[in-house]
Amino acid sequence: MIHYFKRFHGCKVSNSATIAKRVILNSSKVGNYTSINGGCDIAYTEIGNYCSLAKGVIIGSRNHIMNNFTTQDCIYKETGDHHKQYSNIDIDNPLVSIGNDVWIGTGAILMPGVDIGNGAIIGAGSIVTKSIPPYSVVAGNPATMLRKRFSEKVANELEATEWWHLSLEELLIRKTELELIVGYEGPLSYSDKPKL
Repeated sequence: MIHYFKRFHGCKVSNSATIAKRVILNSSKVGNYTSINGGCDIAYTEIGNYCSLAKGVIIGSRNHIMNNFTTQDCIYKETGDHHKQYSNIDIDNPLVSIGNDVWIGTGAILMPGVDIGNGAIIGAGSIVTKSIPPYSVVAGNPATMLRKRFSEKVANELEATEWWHLSLEELLIRKTELELIVGYEGPLSYSDKPKL
């Protein structure tokens, strides 16, 4: 379900994705069953399947050129140099790559050039300046590793299933099998939930 966009330019969005109001998407791909909440500004990014982006996430906005005499773009737009500098950025050449089953918290910022591995979690308000390995939990400014979601054995087993290629109907059928891999025993009470 796609709601009203402030801007929706040059993108490929899965029919099963859910994108809220007030989302800006520019030259990006959004995968199956991914949800993007309001106020997000996403450019030059490829987002995998089953991802969750909270409100106000900013991803992939290009940097200004620092080695020119000025960082202001208007001078380079007038001479056409600006276009040459960024002409290789398009939907098939993203600045940011986000894997599958990634959760990005409210107000996080992902800088150009980062790759986010499958199953990673990025804490609210984090500024991600470096690539994040799969199944990592990161937070802060700059974002640093807090812990891994799972042991290496469990993470490898999950990766091997490639469950994110399944439709929602197929995934619901295999839900118990996948929960057994991570040792899921049902919902936790609030006091039992792990602290980040």
